[in-house]
Amino acid sequence: MNNGSFGPDPYLNGEGAFQTITGVQSVGVQACAKHLIANNQEHGRYRLNANADDRTLAEMYWYPFLRSIE
Repeated sequence: MNNGSFGPDPYLNGEGAFQTITGVQSVGVQACAKHLIANNQEHGRYRLNANADDRTLAEMYWYPFLRSIE
């Protein structure tokens, strides 16, 4: 499950992740929410250093993950 696949809106990401996980688990399949803060790209991801302040992390990344694990 990649929360980033629902677009740039943190609310939409959280709701999409929550509904997807709920749907998967409703048929007896285990779902896992991976939390990769500030991992927005695949190309060169092992070489990059993403620096983000607490406000950015809270507004853009924490809500989708916390919503997905409710």
